[in-house]
Amino acid sequence: MCAARRRRYVEHLEAGMNFTQAARAVDVSKRTGKVWRNGRTRSNGRNEKPSVDWYRSTVDIPQKISSRYLSQDERISIADWRKAGMSGRGIARTLNRPAATASRGGGG
Repeated sequence: MCAARRRRYVEHLEAGMNFTQAARAVDVSKRTGKVWRNGRTRSNGRNEKPSVDWYRSTVDIPQKISSRYLSQDERISIADWRKAGMSGRGIARTLNRPAATASRGGGG
């Protein structure tokens, strides 16, 4: 029974309900919903893991960075080319970027 309620609670959250609405929909307290989301430490010291890892889901999805900024790969390439003695303008032409951008991107 409890596992079925937890599943329904998570389904309601994924459908867009807030924490309070989802708890009411499955007839549990807001506190129970919070424990299901965040886990808890019992008085005997035993920890319970949360039912769902809410905070990991957004971390795993790489965010699209604007083309205005240099990517990590571009920065590494610039540093390597600088170390090899390539000029700033040569690097800029290779990357098809402004010379000022290429001169700041290598990090030294």
